[in-house]
Amino acid sequence: MKLSEAIIMGDTLKKCDANQWISADGSCGCAFGGALLAAGMRPLHYHENYRGSSCNAVSELPFVREHWPWITGEHLVKISDLYRKVARGETTIEAVAAYVRTVEPQETEPSQGDQGDEQAQEVAVNGHC
Repeated sequence: MKLSEAIIMGDTLKKCDANQWISADGSCGCAFGGALLAAGMRPLHYHENYRGSSCNAVSELPFVREHWPWITGEHLVKISDLYRKVARGETTIEAVAAYVRTVEPQETEPSQGDQGDEQAQEVAVNGHC
């Protein structure tokens, strides 16, 4: 799943909280936290594996590297800044996704790891994360 798509989908899965990546119960978080949920990361897994408080630390999480190996801490800073504007009602989640589309690689065909959302969800549910 492309990060821009995961950000849009993830925004429907949790409440807006621009001050944290994702809550322990997954009920609220930022744009990237929602993307993590949409891609199949369990909130508890995130909290058990995340050490640090920087965007660089989040960009280096194995789950993030597996799904979006191109993402950097600088990208996450920009995504977080834009999401704070979403939280204040100054812009939309679509604007965040639009920014991401300018930096994410263009996919020409699905990779072997992207054989469908159902397979990805099955892996996530069965504890791959």
